[in-house]
Amino acid sequence: MTGGARRLGRIVLVVPIAVLAAGCGGGSSSSTADVPELRGAQMEDAGLVEGRSVWAANCTRCHGLDGRGGVGPKLAGKVVGAFPDVDDQIELVSNGKGIMPAWRSSLTKTQVRDVVRYTREAL
Repeated sequence: MTGGARRLGRIVLVVPIAVLAAGCGGGSSSSTADVPELRGAQMEDAGLVEGRSVWAANCTRCHGLDGRGGVGPKLAGKVVGAFPDVDDQIELVSNGKGIMPAWRSSLTKTQVRDVVRYTREAL
């Protein structure tokens, strides 16, 4: 294979990944009926209810309905270990990193905190 053909091969592999990553984070991907339910006292917690709604509208496309991953990493059962300090997780959701989009201009600080709580307490 010539140098030009090898470069083209790399470009072909990169483009689908970039297109797939660009699809993450935009628009609603499911209804709240499709994501894990809140249980017991969680159903009365306005922050968790809002976090579940934000999750359904913005996060499931990449992280899966149940947080078990997809384009984005698995969060269910792992997010607290990955982010022992909740403020570090809030910073990542707010500012993004890699293919994770920054949500600071799309979500309020309260919505970011609520969705982070949902991932930590309900997934």
